[in-house]
Amino acid sequence: MYLRRAEMKDLPQIESIIQDGKRHLAAQHIDQWQGLYPDTKVLVDDIQNGHTMILVEDYEVLGAAAVIPGPDDSYQKN
Repeated sequence: MYLRRAEMKDLPQIESIIQDGKRHLAAQHIDQWQGLYPDTKVLVDDIQNGHTMILVEDYEVLGAAAVIPGPDDSYQKN
């Protein structure tokens, strides 16, 4: 098992993980990620910017996280 930066070829597995996470949160009545965020554009941007790290075992992506240096604009209050 190891961590590495995600590549575009990993996008389908990352999207599947995100969808599983959304379903899990919804089942617990947690409203986080119940809208459009994160959508494919956000995931692609994070991969292209080198922010997405993935946990891999036997060529399967087990987890993904966006590791963004500094403040993340997504969490800034308007």
